[in-house]
Amino acid sequence: MAKLIAPFKLQGSVGDLTFYAGEDGETLVKSKSSPREWEMKHGERFQRSRLCNAEWQVATAATKTFRLAMCDLKSGVEERRLAGRMNGWLLQAIRSDVQHDWGERQLLSGDLSVLEGFEFNRKMPLDNLMPFNLDDRLQVGDGEAHVELPGFRLRRADKNVPTAATHFRVVSALLYVDFKQKKYSRAMHAGELTAIGRKSGKAFIAEHGVSLAPGQVGFWLLGIEFFMMQEGRLIPVKGGALKVMKVWPPIASAERVTLSEGTGQDDEQAVSEKCSKPYWTSASSLSMSVKATYFTTSKSPGFQLPLKAGSSGPYMRI
Repeated sequence: MAKLIAPFKLQGSVGDLTFYAGEDGETLVKSKSSPREWEMKHGERFQRSRLCNAEWQVATAATKTFRLAMCDLKSGVEERRLAGRMNGWLLQAIRSDVQHDWGERQLLSGDLSVLEGFEFNRKMPLDNLMPFNLDDRLQVGDGEAHVELPGFRLRRADKNVPTAATHFRVVSALLYVDFKQKKYSRAMHAGELTAIGRKSGKAFIAEHGVSLAPGQVGFWLLGIEFFMMQEGRLIPVKGGALKVMKVWPPIASAERVTLSEGTGQDDEQAVSEKCSKPYWTSASSLSMSVKATYFTTSKSPGFQLPLKAGSSGPYMRI
């Protein structure tokens, strides 16, 4: 065994060498070792690691499906650690499964209510942006979700508002996610685009009727998106807020249940295909509506950014 003789202490690994303290306090050196592949896959002392890895794979697969279902909603709240935080978020529900043994626990068998309240942007909680108590403005039932917000304003001096943003709007989205089949759809309400400043925007009203197919989980998301007007174009700005307000567990596979017909279904449009890259669209094709939803073209799904009626151009990237 090699011994390090130096006026300083060294511990850890450097290259293929590992330095560690011996029984008498001297610094010893040995070549770095690692378990064999067979031992990792079949060894008894790695049994716990294999069980944890099996459940972690379930969480990462669910995260990937959920991020695809979010589509353009995640662009405004994307951060470096978001994927990892979502893995841990979904892992909470997996670990709450009491029907299966460790290593075989599944997301749909767990308590999905633990997923409610998740903030996609940890630096921008939704409640910090709202000038009123958000809970008093929500009505949530087994088969419907309703939100009615009065007009409010956001100023550049407000805490955590992105400095590059010039406009904002409120969005409400209902995601239907089938984690087993890796399929999803979405219905969305988008409020009117409001300039950041002293003037308050219009009231925002959105109502979703929840209709779950067997195996689907319903997620109600509420948030604020920011945009920047640059040379007549609106560009999404990172730093928005998005929160999971309600989660509906899947129904029994033997029945197809419509929990509520709801209202405003004419304003909703489900998207089952994947979102493509952002594209440019003319402002003249957008309509003014507080209960507005996104529209689709032959290229890819998108969402509307309402401007003044009758405006022709400019083009906006959405």
